[in-house]
Amino acid sequence: HSSSAGYVDKIYVHNGQVVKKGEALFKINKAEHIKTKYGETRLQVHLKEIKERLYEQLVSVKALARLQQKSDKNKTRLLKQKKAMLGEQIKTSKVLLVDARQSYNRYKKLQSKGYGSLLDETRAKNNWLRSEEDLQTKQSQLKEAQIALEVLLEKNQEIPQKLASHIKSLEYTYTKAKKAILDKSYDHHYTVRAHIAGKVSTIIITRGDYIKADRLLAVIIPLHVNLVGELYVPAKTVGFLQIGTNVNLEFEAF
Repeated sequence: HSSSAGYVDKIYVHNGQVVKKGEALFKINKAEHIKTKYGETRLQVHLKEIKERLYEQLVSVKALARLQQKSDKNKTRLLKQKKAMLGEQIKTSKVLLVDARQSYNRYKKLQSKGYGSLLDETRAKNNWLRSEEDLQTKQSQLKEAQIALEVLLEKNQEIPQKLASHIKSLEYTYTKAKKAILDKSYDHHYTVRAHIAGKVSTIIITRGDYIKADRLLAVIIPLHVNLVGELYVPAKTVGFLQIGTNVNLEFEAF
């Protein structure tokens, strides 16, 4: 059988020839080394396709990286704006908190002297507590914005490194594929050898034939082996046959 597709270049034997195990029978030129109508071998075309495919992946990766950087840049700008806004709001909240605390202390003092109302004192206290809670909320939001900004900036620094790593991986893939193809390019043909000793019974191919992989090329009958056939005879002749009877076979041949 053939190990890979190709064209029959040479036939070293003929029908009826006795061959030894391992003896050369055929020489097959591999199909991937046959040039196309554009003057390129299939290996060269395959390598070109790999290069184009990897280039498309590289372009896609770079485009995605640019989009990611652009998106992260917008996020960074928005986070910085949010930080600035929260910073101003915190300044205002601190001033309002001081005023609310002073107002509460003032109403509390008046209440202790019997001049103010309990309702005014309660309102002032609630306003003070709301101001304090509002300040804490804004400070918490500012802290979250700062953490998100730090994470985003760190992520932005990783993008060029990941891109460089991906490019390096693609280049390695191409180099590996190129080496494998170049290794194959030195082996333009292969020889089909007899897997057993015997007599060549039938050669199925001729020189110049294109063959697919694992195709039967020839039949070799082992030496010193009797052929056994299973024959069917008419019922009327069965009674004339016995073990050891010589039988003459007639069959059509080409």
